[in-house]
Amino acid sequence: MRTLPIVFAFSLLACGGSDPGGGPRSRVKHFTGCEVPSGAVRVHDHITGDDASYVAWVKLVVPKDRIDALVTSCGLEREALVQGYPTLAAPEERLPWWNPPEPDAMLGGELREDGRRVELQVLERDTDFAFYARSESPAPAP
Repeated sequence: MRTLPIVFAFSLLACGGSDPGGGPRSRVKHFTGCEVPSGAVRVHDHITGDDASYVAWVKLVVPKDRIDALVTSCGLEREALVQGYPTLAAPEERLPWWNPPEPDAMLGGELREDGRRVELQVLERDTDFAFYARSESPAPAP
């Protein structure tokens, strides 16, 4: 299998500015189906593979009043997330921003749609939520 690692880790504008030329916000939408809300900061992504077969890891921070819209855009409701969802599998390459806490501290859930599997975890903090997602496409047919 040909794997082309594509690594993008950017900090974005604090107040939800534009995302020209397919930046992190566009990639998050493309690879996870989740819509990054305005006000999101520290938007990071790491994608291995290509459009046909990929694994994507995402982390971002959102204000408390935007977490419901973010989770809903992914195809889930926050009420459906469960405490203790297993920690998302980490990428082989160490990423300084990929540091999900223990499952007991987070809520998590999974969506399977059109062969794609998207796992989410959210951690409520004093003023915001840390949001982690891992998305995996189906393996291409032989």
